[in-house]
Amino acid sequence: MERTLVIRNPACSHAEKVQHDVLNVLHDELPPANLTELWTPSANRAETIEAIAAVIQPGDRIIVAAGDGTGNAVANAYISAKAEGSRIAFLPYGNFNDMASTFTSKAARKNPLLLLHSSAETVQVRPLSVSKNGEQFSYAMLYATVGWTALAAAMFDTSVTRQALQSGQATLTNSLRDIARMYFKTRSSAFLPPFYRDGDENLHEHTTDIVSINGPVMARIIKSQERFYAQQQFLRTDLDVSRLSRNVPFLGKSALNFVLGSNFKLPGARIVEDSLRFSSAELPVQLDGEFTLLPDVANLRLSKDQRVSAPTISIIKTKNKESSLPRFGLVIGKKHIAHPLTL
Repeated sequence: MERTLVIRNPACSHAEKVQHDVLNVLHDELPPANLTELWTPSANRAETIEAIAAVIQPGDRIIVAAGDGTGNAVANAYISAKAEGSRIAFLPYGNFNDMASTFTSKAARKNPLLLLHSSAETVQVRPLSVSKNGEQFSYAMLYATVGWTALAAAMFDTSVTRQALQSGQATLTNSLRDIARMYFKTRSSAFLPPFYRDGDENLHEHTTDIVSINGPVMARIIKSQERFYAQQQFLRTDLDVSRLSRNVPFLGKSALNFVLGSNFKLPGARIVEDSLRFSSAELPVQLDGEFTLLPDVANLRLSKDQRVSAPTISIIKTKNKESSLPRFGLVIGKKHIAHPLTL
């Protein structure tokens, strides 16, 4: 029997539920020798990745019972460890939980034993590679943002906010309200420093955000059927959040995909590489919800490695069962748009 390694983070918003919901269930089913638990050991991201990589063994089934930030650290540790035959699964104990929403069925989120079942498929994720000034910095599983949205995500990353969410003194709704207040205070001054793109002679001066999307969900803001994570390309779109009207096509199609379950392709460039040149800027960057402030950035490169030897991440994916009840939807032209709600 392969070893099951459960990785948990005491700082995630719903950490107190992991023992009851995950570990107790697995302890009742697995022999002690086949179940190992690891608490993320440090607030320092590099140290955490190194410590996780040192624990991963070939053939491990790794269950991340935390949020997307921990999931990102585990994905980077997985690539570093190069442990043949190991796979990662995600359970939602953070704020937004894009990784669990993307790969883990609702049934498996309630019953982690389904992640051990032989019917769970394995998918290969081609992550985004992020480099700074020509040196590899990190990998992102599902998305990377540069700019205002990264600063907004940083509001969830402070120890005060995390403790308040854990204790119930703050709620996700309250935090989103605080972000809305931040938006109206900062939207007129939140532009990125001017930059050039490789292959583009235009100077970009009115951009607040560069969004690189590698999965079908991004912080519950967008939802589509495009699973870039298994493809050689990713979606890049530039935003100016200071004027939401400029983003109507992107936000409108995102809303329709999220609410109606439609399959509109989101506007943006489908590319394999995005290379940005700055005059030594300090950039707020968010990778799968994990915030970093990068200093002295002259070049920032996001790419999908096209080499045959490029690192991929093996993910356990469980499927939601389709309801047998009738569905209703809209018809636009000759296209039927099914609504996810059942009658």
